[in-house]
Amino acid sequence: MTFVPDTLAGRTIAILLIGLGVFHAIGLWLYNTGFHAEIGYSNERQLAERLVSVKRVIRERPPAEREAMAHSVSGPTIEVHWSLETPIAATPSSDPAALTLRAHLAELAPEIAASGLRVAVSHQRGSLTKRHSIWVAVQLDDDSWINFSVADPDGPTAAWYGTLLFTTAVALGVLIISIILVRGANAPLRVVTEAARRLGHDPAAEPPIPVHGPREAREAAMAFNDMRARITRLMESRVQTLAAVSHDLKSPLTRLRLRTELLGDDQTREIIAADVAEMETMIDTVLAFLRGEAETEPSRALDIASLCATICNDFADQGHDVVLARTAPVVLPARRVMLKRAIGNLIANGVKYGHRVRVTIERRDSQVAVVVDDDGPGIPAEHMGDVFEPFWRMSGTRGRDGVGLGLTVARMAARAHGGDVMLSNRAGGGLRAELLLSLPEKG
Repeated sequence: MTFVPDTLAGRTIAILLIGLGVFHAIGLWLYNTGFHAEIGYSNERQLAERLVSVKRVIRERPPAEREAMAHSVSGPTIEVHWSLETPIAATPSSDPAALTLRAHLAELAPEIAASGLRVAVSHQRGSLTKRHSIWVAVQLDDDSWINFSVADPDGPTAAWYGTLLFTTAVALGVLIISIILVRGANAPLRVVTEAARRLGHDPAAEPPIPVHGPREAREAAMAFNDMRARITRLMESRVQTLAAVSHDLKSPLTRLRLRTELLGDDQTREIIAADVAEMETMIDTVLAFLRGEAETEPSRALDIASLCATICNDFADQGHDVVLARTAPVVLPARRVMLKRAIGNLIANGVKYGHRVRVTIERRDSQVAVVVDDDGPGIPAEHMGDVFEPFWRMSGTRGRDGVGLGLTVARMAARAHGGDVMLSNRAGGGLRAELLLSLPEKG
């Protein structure tokens, strides 16, 4: 399983991190190679100079004083001893490191190579052998030997770790600054994202977003503002068209109702009046659906419990068995007319297909639920999604009349408030409709 950051900022930072890591590794390798070569040459030169100077000093001393003099010229990284015979064997031809070091010392100090020069190198880097990594024997004119035991210098390793620390600190500093700059560069995109999310809830209330940042962010902001302007113009045109259609449709119905009053036949008058009332209801329902999110009503603080109580009382006054069974104190920014229509549609469905309707209000984490339970026949599971389709009517008891827009309008209103409408059949019979609304974030 590969890890890929989900955000643009995360992926940009990951690319920077990979690039910095590769650059850091290559830089350290190049530095390490050059550094060790330079340090190695410098150490060999210093060692050659030390061998020559020690040889000259001890050579001038009588044999009885040479060991004491050798001890006095020893140091922390080199031990010097004088002896008639050397414990160091001749430089083996099978050891390239020893042969190379001997050749370099002979080149740097021909004086010590003229008489006799032996070199041995230890290839073990354990703590027991570190003090005796290199052994050198230089022969004097009287065939005695000066024996040098040279510790492998810590200079290259210590310096390398110091360089590693420094470059790592610099790389981390660059990475932190890059993260801050990348987040700043991506801030305009986050503004566009949040604006797009708000636009879906209330297009008319969303102002244009500022155009700034990198070119891609500016282009996205300009495209968003153009889209917002087009949507706003479309919604305004839609509202004007709906107002005109509403007037054009209702005016003839009003005239027809007035003329119906002039009919002498009471039975015919009642039939025509019922048809006119049904047509008005259908027109109002269709216009409410077409109006949808073009609703120009602004959002205001709304007490959901008070709204539900008003709606339930209206149905009860009409003789329906509708009761607000349980409430929870909830106030949120909402469009009162739109929500009243949505909740009213759910209750109207309940009283149309059942006898008793119970309404409850529940708080659920970041949502509030208006739950409408009826004792009707319910809805077959295979049609739970179909009933939200515009103008879809189910055959049989549950779909005997109506336009087929009540649940569609209710879901549209819920989604305009960041929620939804969920349907389920109750275990004891009947339908449960839940109108879910998003609560505002605390902050």
